[in-house]
Parts: sequence; structure tokens; C-alpha cells
Amino acid sequence: MKDIKEEQEEPKITEKPEDKLLSIITGITWVAGIAAFGALFSNNIGMAFFVSLTIAFIAGFLVKSLIILMRESKERLISFKEKIIFAIKSFTVFISILCSYIIFVSPYYDLYWSYWVFVASILVLVLMERIEKKNNQEGVKEQEEKRKKPLQKIKRIGYLIFSILLAVPNFYQLYTPKLTITLKDLAMPSYMDLREIEKLEAIHGSGVRLYQDYERVHIKEEEKIQSLIEALEGITVENIRLIEEFNYLKMKRIEAPYYNLNIHYEGASVLQEAFNEEKGTENNRRYIYAVEVYPNGKVYLEIATGGRRMFQIFPVNINNKIIQELLGSSMI
Repeated sequence: MKDIKEEQEEPKITEKPEDKLLSIITGITWVAGIAAFGALFSNNIGMAFFVSLTIAFIAGFLVKSLIILMRESKERLISFKEKIIFAIKSFTVFISILCSYIIFVSPYYDLYWSYWVFVASILVLVLMERIEKKNNQEGVKEQEEKRKKPLQKIKRIGYLIFSILLAVPNFYQLYTPKLTITLKDLAMPSYMDLREIEKLEAIHGSGVRLYQDYERVHIKEEEKIQSLIEALEGITVENIRLIEEFNYLKMKRIEAPYYNLNIHYEGASVLQEAFNEEKGTENNRRYIYAVEVYPNGKVYLEIATGGRRMFQIFPVNINNKIIQELLGSSMI
């Protein structure tokens, strides 16, 4: 009877060391990926994002593939095609890491090709990963078994819904519709506040003002103010968006300290006027909220536009002489 029971008992499946290592690598990949995702949608874009993304890419795309190849090599001969695919994947991971360093860490801005190569490399890696899973017969059998289980189906649907709910609002916030406006019949400001924005505030936002002492220089000279308004009168500007917006945010951190000219109008609310102008048939603006001047000579207008993006940034060309007169001795 004991022998019959022993025969009926299912053999115990022992987990291989490679499987345990793969589970650990998968966990590291997920943790690093979530950390990179969190850094991307915060003010900590830079080294934190780059390190997290590098760990996720190397662990998820290279180390896992290498462990699988080593495990397979114990049972069969690894083909030349598989070696070439691994070499291509390694090169793609290197390119994606290099592009992420250029985009998020390096002191360069006005980047365009790096973004597209970065996105393309990620798509190539994901595609290669999917193809490898399809070619792996064991992986296909495991997927078929999981699909038969209702609980696994519910989990997969739940993960998908959770990912969509997490990603869509963030990408929606990043997306900025194109907006072209004309600065027409500009209102004359009563005065301007000139303030130097330090690097700490440029990186972490206006919240650090509570812990900083800063000086404001009031500009009330009518000639200086009028020269700026006349230079802007009648011009058409287009908002920065998508890659240009990311370049702008990176430039702010690198070029700081820079200067902010906050414009004040007597008896007028810039936000209320923007709301009224938004209802109009023509896309004109009479009020400018602020002017940003950077050491590299670039000048941007901050204009209240209403809608989802209450304030938007517009690059503009202004005569350097006018800027020097406004900034005076504060000019870098």
C-alpha cells in the first residue's frame, strides 16, 4: 500500500538556481522601472531617472537574456543567430542608455534626434523581447496554461487597467496643444518686478522661495516699459510644446540663474483678462504675465492663456539693447 501511494504522489518540482536568479532580476527590473517612472513625472529628472532606467534596462533586457542563454547552453548548443540577436540587443541597450544620458543628465539642450533614437531603441527592445518569448516553446506553453485559468485572466486585465489609469493622466498633462497667438493692442503695464531666479528654485520649483531670501527690483521708468511693449506689439508667437517644452525645462536648470520680469497692470487681473480673451473669436492677447531672460540670450514670454494650461511659454526675439536697458546693472 505504501508503494502504491508513493507511486501516486506527484514528483516534487525543484526550482533551479537559474529560476531563482531570474525571479530576483525580474524584481530588480520592476523596482528600477517604477523608480524611473516616478522620477520622470517629478522634478527629479536627471541622475535619479538615468540610474533607475539604466538598472532596469541592463537587468531586464541583458542580464535576463544572458541567464536564459547560459541555462540553455547546458542542454543544447546556442546557435549563431541567437548570439547575433543578443549582440544586437546589447548594442541597442547601450544606445538607449547613451541617449538617456544625453537627454536627462548631460549639460546639452536643444536636443531632437536623441529623443527619437531613445524612443526607437525602446520599441526595438520591446519588440525583440516579444519575439523571443514567442520563439520559446516553454514560454508559449506557460502562457497557454495561464490563459486557461480565470484568476490569471483577471489579474492580467487588472494590471492593464491599472497601467492605463496610471499612465494616461500623466501623459495628458505632458501633452500641450499647439497655440499661436498675436500680441495685439498690448496694455501698458504700471510697473515691472525684476527678480533673479537661482539654480535651486529653477530645479525644484517656486516652493523653495519659502526658504530663500530674494530681492525684487521695481522698474517704473515709463521709457523702459514702453520700449518693451513697442517691441512686442503686433508680433505673432507660438507656444513651446512636446520636445521643445522638455528642452526648455532642461535649459532652465542649466542656464540658471536667469532673470524673471513679472509684469503688473493697474486695475486689471491677468487671469481674468485671459479668460475673457479666450472667449473671443480672434486669438489675440493684450496682457503678458512675465518675461524670462536667460544668459544664453534667449527670451521667453509667459502668457496667461486659460484652459487646461493656465500659463504657457512662448519664445520671442527681442533686441538685446532693450533687454540690457531693462535689466540694467543686473545683466549677466
